[in-house]
Amino acid sequence: VITVLRESGYMPKVQSRQLAVKQMIQQLMRQNGTLGFQEFMKIMNFLRELDRDRLRKVIDDHSDGDCVVAAKEVGAFLRVCNVLGKGMTERPDLKALLGDSDGRRFLGREDVVILCQRVAAQLRVTQHERERQYVLSAGGWNESHFVEFRKSFQLFDDDMSEVLERD
Repeated sequence: VITVLRESGYMPKVQSRQLAVKQMIQQLMRQNGTLGFQEFMKIMNFLRELDRDRLRKVIDDHSDGDCVVAAKEVGAFLRVCNVLGKGMTERPDLKALLGDSDGRRFLGREDVVILCQRVAAQLRVTQHERERQYVLSAGGWNESHFVEFRKSFQLFDDDMSEVLERD
């Protein structure tokens, strides 16, 4: 369950929140050690709302009092929210997402929150595929190796930060 939550991108990076998620999983787990789809979705909704609250706070801290963002500044906002790196707004797949403001000149806070989550999801998919292609192109490795490497990485990434520290 933790692996699925990590891959979704919604697993919190803060240890206290990770512990709360683990406790929630234990509470929702059935007696036979399984988790039904409805219980899984309760966890996913909880995590999505945590992420949205985090994004709302960032947006509130970096926007005008009405929490309105000019459509042309959304890319900069995504950088502030740590969704995009510098220069990433020029990627064709992201340009399409960023340009999808229905002709509006301004976006409200909730629109920006949803856009942040969509772009982050797109980036996760792209990054996962780049990692997969890298393993396959290195020669002598196949899909099962990639899965094994990813599992090993996650095993040692104790804090779920998607980076391995020197320790």
